[in-house]
Parts: sequence; C-alpha cells; structure tokens
Amino acid sequence: MPDQKFIKISLKKLIEDLGSSYNHSDRDSYTEECPVCEERITQMMNECAACQTPVVWYDSPLWKEIYGQPNTAARLLSIVLPEDPVATEVMKLAGRKGFDNQSQANRWKKAYAVLGEKHSRRLVRWVAEHSGGRNGNARLSWCMNLMAKTAAEAVGNAPIMAKAPKPETTSSDSMLRLS
Repeated sequence: MPDQKFIKISLKKLIEDLGSSYNHSDRDSYTEECPVCEERITQMMNECAACQTPVVWYDSPLWKEIYGQPNTAARLLSIVLPEDPVATEVMKLAGRKGFDNQSQANRWKKAYAVLGEKHSRRLVRWVAEHSGGRNGNARLSWCMNLMAKTAAEAVGNAPIMAKAPKPETTSSDSMLRLS
C-alpha cells in the first residue's frame, strides 16, 4: 500500500475469489486481511483495529448502511491538505479543505515552485476579484489552470498567449484612434 492513504476492499471481488464456497446468508460476516498489518478487517470497520489505517468496503451493504457511500468516503480520504499559505488561501476561496487528490496537489506545487509566493498570491487574488458568481469548484479550477499556464509560460514550456483580439472596429473608429 505504498501511495494509498486508505485500504480499498471489494466485497464483490472477495465473493468471486470464494467461488462456490460463497454463502449468501454469511455475506455480512466475511472479512479481509489488512495489507499493512495482516489483521482481519470486518465489514463493520472503517479502519483497521491494529494499525488504524482507514478502510473503505465497496459493494458491502453493511458497510454502506453504517458509513455511507464508499465513493464519498474514498474521496474524503483522498483529500490532500495544502502545504503553503497561498494554497490555503485558494482552498478558503473555493470553500474546500484541500486538493481532491495527490496529482492535483502536485500540479499546484509545481506551479507554485516556479512562480513563488508573491506571484502566486497575486494570481489567486486576481481570480478572487474576477470570479463573480462562480462556485468554489469553478474558482479552484480557474485558479489551478491559470497557475499552471502562467508557470509553463514562465519556464518556456508553452507559448505566451497574445492579448485577446479587439472587437471589430469600423473605419471611423480607426480614424479616431489615428488623430
């Protein structure tokens, strides 16, 4: 379990492995071995009793009844807390506790390392000022994309986007600008 923050157990896979020895009336009593400490984990547990590693049982009606949707639990357990003050500011802006997963956190860290705290904070504040009625997810997405784009442009990995073209002008507008 190298990069995992929690143990995923599939009751469906466990049943498939049991094959013909599976008994439906015993479904809720099936257990699995903890891959970290080899302790038995029941479907009534949301963490291993021995090593305290969080556990999510998929396809288990008993676990779902006690703890809720497995996908929701997995998503909450996958949250990566921000490590720098600007990331913390972004999470507050978005109304979130942390990044959705490690790859999103790594994307932030990479951009932050290139841009530094001052420039990153300036971009975050710009997004906050210009986000209008966007919700937290949209703000976070916009900020992440802007940070990644700006960082890529700073190191030369992407072309710097030209200014947006101006709206079409009439010949009289052009004449006014010339004078």
